[in-house]
Amino acid sequence: MLTDITERTRAEEQLKESERRVRAKLESILTPAGDIGHLDLKDIIDVPAIQPLMENYYQLTGIPLGLVDLQGNVLVGVGWQDICTKFHRAHPDTRRRCLESDTILSQQVPPGTFKLYKCRNNLWEMATPLVVGGKHVGNLFMGQFFFADEMADYDFFCSQAREFGFDAEAYLAAVSKIPRLDQKTVDTAMSFFAKLAHMISLLSLSNIKLARAVAEQERLVESLRLSEEKSRAGEEFLSGIFNSIMDGLSILDLDRNIIRVNPTIRNLFPASEILGRKCYEVYHQRDSVCPNCPAEHTFKTGEASQGVNEVAIGSEELRFIEIFSYPLFNRNTGRLESIIEYVRDVTERKQAEKELARSHWELQKNAQELARSRNMLQLILESIPVRVFWKDKDLRYLGCNELFARDAGFKHPEEILGKDDFAMGWREQADLYREDDRQVMESGLPKMNIMEPQTTPGGDRIWRKTSKVPLSGPDGEVFGVLGIYEDITDLKKAEDKLRTSLEEKEVMLKEIHHRVKNNMQMISTLFDLQLKYGRNQDPSAVFRDCQNRIRSMALVHESLYHTDTLASLNFRQYLEKLLNRLLASFSSKVPSIKTQVSGPAVILGINQAVPAGLVASEIIVNCLKHAFPGEQPGEIHIRLAENDGRRIIEIKDNGIGLDREFSPEQINSFGWLMITNLMKQLNGTITVTSNDGTTCRMVF
Repeated sequence: MLTDITERTRAEEQLKESERRVRAKLESILTPAGDIGHLDLKDIIDVPAIQPLMENYYQLTGIPLGLVDLQGNVLVGVGWQDICTKFHRAHPDTRRRCLESDTILSQQVPPGTFKLYKCRNNLWEMATPLVVGGKHVGNLFMGQFFFADEMADYDFFCSQAREFGFDAEAYLAAVSKIPRLDQKTVDTAMSFFAKLAHMISLLSLSNIKLARAVAEQERLVESLRLSEEKSRAGEEFLSGIFNSIMDGLSILDLDRNIIRVNPTIRNLFPASEILGRKCYEVYHQRDSVCPNCPAEHTFKTGEASQGVNEVAIGSEELRFIEIFSYPLFNRNTGRLESIIEYVRDVTERKQAEKELARSHWELQKNAQELARSRNMLQLILESIPVRVFWKDKDLRYLGCNELFARDAGFKHPEEILGKDDFAMGWREQADLYREDDRQVMESGLPKMNIMEPQTTPGGDRIWRKTSKVPLSGPDGEVFGVLGIYEDITDLKKAEDKLRTSLEEKEVMLKEIHHRVKNNMQMISTLFDLQLKYGRNQDPSAVFRDCQNRIRSMALVHESLYHTDTLASLNFRQYLEKLLNRLLASFSSKVPSIKTQVSGPAVILGINQAVPAGLVASEIIVNCLKHAFPGEQPGEIHIRLAENDGRRIIEIKDNGIGLDREFSPEQINSFGWLMITNLMKQLNGTITVTSNDGTTCRMVF
């Protein structure tokens, strides 16, 4: 059951505050050095005695009077006018003006003088201070009035009635009742009030002093009685304390004689006469003062001292005794009379301190060893070429090595502590990673060699191989997960590239089988045509021509096999090799024939390279046979170009050229027939011109 005690607590606090104020006022009255400032005016004057005196004065003179404290409270008042009681002090705004007159405008008036002023409500008032014990405690006021020869400012009072909402007729009627005094009456009244205030101040101070004197006398008598009782009780009390203290106490005089001990000391030295003997004789079995004795320091300096000595008590082993010595001074002379020694057996404490020091040393040693182990572990983590991390059960990072921190977009491992995967650069894969973490922790089994993607802080996508194991304590409870991974992006790319290459090579192998079949068919066709058109030719020449054609086809495949894709080749490089091999077959003319191949590296696929190579081979062989009779020197220049997706190959020699009546349509030879058929296969054209030699231009 709950009970609201707020009001009771507030009432108790108010009661305590009231008791504090009353106590302060009583001390101000009864204490010889009490501060008068703690007393209010109502605490000093006899209000019931002064009230009838002022009423008689008002009946005699008709002058309003008032005793007001520094807070503006009217303690005694007579003759107050309706304009004050019914209007000015009844309205909050005009009341503030009255309080200002009672407190602020009456300040800084010297004792025995008075101040004449108009209040802010436009009425004359006089004030003289009440000073008791040098403290300003209130004021004696006279007012409100007009001077007899003064015209009242009715415009001001009419304006004030409107401003504060007074009944104008009643307010002005109250103004008309305000007393009018001549200057002489005012001067006489002011002189009287100053003397009256001074008399009240003196009487009040005298009453306080008398009360204090009586209280002081009573206090002295009571103090003497209590002092005697306390002296007897104090001796008994101190003796009881002295004898009940469990540690040893002894009192030594200035000659180091033991003059008093408590039962603990007697029990420690039961067989010894203690009182009247030197402390070093009884306690340490010495004939002179002990070195480093705390008591000796106190005897010499008069200051408290402390120390620990080893003491042999009876037949027991040495014990550690802590000694405190305190000076005892004569209360009247202030001189050192004796000292009190307080002794305590601290052997167990010393042993505990020694054990604590040893434990502390071992703890420091273990901490250093742990720090070295941690540093070694961190060094290992930073040295291995893999990323290492560990998380708590909430999947927040507890630590990592520097490689992992850099992958996550941080400079130092400490920056990652407390974060989760959603705060990393790979937030897109956060759910995937966290699901693996949960499976490892829930199952208690590792997951090894997980191939998974990762988005870097820069937005790139890489691949990593991850392994995760559960982290568990001595009790087997899993509290987190430890993971390592390595960046296998390059390996992944290499595998993909190798896979693509293998796939391409499988296709190429099939294509090669197909090409070999086609080439063998082409070779067979060439032999058939050669037999048809070359029945009357030299067999060795026919055989060499066939050999050159087959070599040109083989060179295409050889060039293809040195490429990465096996699908296309650099036809310029092919022509350079073809030209060199054909020159080698006509070795007798090699020294006198110069060759040049120029132009860009035109790339041709296999379906274009074989027929184009056969055409080029046929033209070059024809040049070597017929353009340079005998050992006539000459040049063969091959130029390659590309224009609007068409390939251009020009084979030019500076030999004897062709007859003027030469026309390609008139040629009826196997070589030209092969050339025209191959150019049709290339969907191209070939032109032959003779000007300073022969030029064959292939366009396809």
